[in-house]
Amino acid sequence: MFTNEKIKKDTENLRPGSLIELYTIDLSPIGISTTYNFTTGSIDGDLVRMNGISYSALPVEVEGFEYNSEGKLPRPLLRITNIKNSLLGAVILNNDLVGSIFIRRRTFMKYLDGFPTADPNAQFPIDIFYFNRKTKQNKFLIEFELISSLDVENIYLPKKQCLESCTHRYRVYIDGEFDYVDVTCPYTAAVYFNDSGATTVKPEEDNCGRRLNDCKLRFGIVAPLPYEGFPNIAKFDVNFRNFRR
Repeated sequence: MFTNEKIKKDTENLRPGSLIELYTIDLSPIGISTTYNFTTGSIDGDLVRMNGISYSALPVEVEGFEYNSEGKLPRPLLRITNIKNSLLGAVILNNDLVGSIFIRRRTFMKYLDGFPTADPNAQFPIDIFYFNRKTKQNKFLIEFELISSLDVENIYLPKKQCLESCTHRYRVYIDGEFDYVDVTCPYTAAVYFNDSGATTVKPEEDNCGRRLNDCKLRFGIVAPLPYEGFPNIAKFDVNFRNFRR
């Protein structure tokens, strides 16, 4: 996608104006007709609007969109506040949003709706990524790893999408106890591991990294594992979407 001519001229200006980032989470790829639109602030207490779409204020942090010199595809990290449980319900009910789309739009404030110079086309190239896995969750925030559309496994067997990470819904520690509502992972032991696989004595830090090794830590190396991922699927550069039923 080419950079808009207005944006090009603005970036050559020493004072282009205030940069605004607008975020969208689209659940339609996982069969849910729901979208969340948010940004990090407001304008004089009002919602931020662009092209007729309202973006709610929500503390959020994103990093890692840059491509490196080694040619590796970026895997940005998205952190969303969990203090008000803004997305907690959607995360629990929809498999940690794995497979959903994350969109980042960037523009200058003067191009937002309501300004004399409003222009919905005046944007930087739009960043589109997919939710790959939830990497952290506590009472303060939820963190996700995103992947490029070129990095999505995108491989299907009949009625089964093949993902490298486990698709089980893991338990969540809320208000002093574990919540097992809508949880599919059978692990209930009082032995805790964080998302990096390290042991911890704090139940609020218990979080599965959704890797095969995380499953072995909890159920044993030689025991039958309830792992729902395909660890070696990334080795195959084949798209079986045409075989989906």
